Amino acid sequence: MFDPMPLSIIEHYAYCPRQAALIHVEGLWSANADTARGEANHAAVDRGVRSESRAGLVTWASLPVWSERLNLSGVCDAVEIVDGAPVPIEHKPRHNGRLMAPAAQQLAAQALCLEEMWGCHILTAALFTRADRRRHEIAIDAALRTATEATIRSCHSLLYDRALPPVLEDRRCAGCSLAEVCGVELPDPDETSLFTPQTEGVW
Repeated sequence: MFDPMPLSIIEHYAYCPRQAALIHVEGLWSANADTARGEANHAAVDRGVRSESRAGLVTWASLPVWSERLNLSGVCDAVEIVDGAPVPIEHKPRHNGRLMAPAAQQLAAQALCLEEMWGCHILTAALFTRADRRRHEIAIDAALRTATEATIRSCHSLLYDRALPPVLEDRRCAGCSLAEVCGVELPDPDETSLFTPQTEGVW
């Protein structure tokens, strides 16, 4: 039996399989402004497991979770106990449309772990963005569960085969902190400025 796979690989793989391989197989990591915000955000959340109650709501922060069925383990940013059932909450520095689907799979994987631990069925999770202090509800429905379990199987295969997936070269690459070590060819920045003469009619 292999060691449990880290939950963090799921969001990486759902965003870009090559990124997941660079981080979890090759051991590469590079920070940019987005990752720095994310790390600062998690530093505020990850202060050890604790229980809080506000107006009757119990919240566990930095809660370890695992699944023997999926051979998966990790830590939830927060888990609220609503009517006796756990609701996973993932914290992000800001809303990013490109990251919503990968984050939803991350939350679904957390929900699958919690279901196995609690012996329950989880219907919803939430993504909390600190920049606007908004809560985005995520339905843990059949389609998301199917997609997430498929990603989990692909992640296990990635870690077993240790092969580097091909470069995607699409819009995701421009915002990736690993673009420089990935091998992707990013377009040159537009150096046009107000001081560059323009052809008449193209202003």
